[in-house]
Amino acid sequence: MAVLQSTILKFSSYCRCITIARFTTSTYCNKQSLEEKLGLTPRPKKPTTPFFRFIANIKPEVLQQQPNIKPTELAKIASQRWKNIDESTKDDLKKQYEKDLLKYQMERKEYEQNLSPSDRDLITLEKESKKLRKEKDKLKKRKEELGRPKKPTPAFVLFMKSQLTDRGNSRYKEWFAKIAKEWNSLSEEEKTPYLERHRKEMEEYKKKLGKWEKDMVKQGFGSLVNQH
Repeated sequence: MAVLQSTILKFSSYCRCITIARFTTSTYCNKQSLEEKLGLTPRPKKPTTPFFRFIANIKPEVLQQQPNIKPTELAKIASQRWKNIDESTKDDLKKQYEKDLLKYQMERKEYEQNLSPSDRDLITLEKESKKLRKEKDKLKKRKEELGRPKKPTPAFVLFMKSQLTDRGNSRYKEWFAKIAKEWNSLSEEEKTPYLERHRKEMEEYKKKLGKWEKDMVKQGFGSLVNQH
């Protein structure tokens, strides 16, 4: 029992450090919201909790002393300092949080009231689509773990790979547009080597896939095979 409790405490501490590490990176803090991705007015953001506000306060000082510090190490330093700060500082941070929380609740209520029915439908649809994408990715990963054969490379991608040596220092977007234009201008005869290779690989893929599916059914994974 004691070992189990110790393991749980270690895991909880690890999860806490990971969360803090994410917060301390700018990419996590500036993550685009679902509404912004849809071109809508962004939803009011929840206020920063006292602890994470404390991290933001000490971060510049720590980075000045240790410019190359890893986020996980910064998280450990912040956790240790948080334990040792005086109660008055904590109280000030808590009061600021309560004030920000009240403001957030009012802004959130106003935001919800101003959302049009079409905007609500758009947000709901995107949330459902995001959930489906996650489930699909999870299913794909599980099938890969069970050895599902990979689909063959499309003919165009085979052609694109053959042109990689000529890319030089070109930006990917510009280079890709150039390759796509070249591919579309090729005659059927010029495309044949790539199309033929893809066709042969597809035939081999179908054979391997059929065998894999039969093996999965035998091993009791029939329901997984039928999911798409």
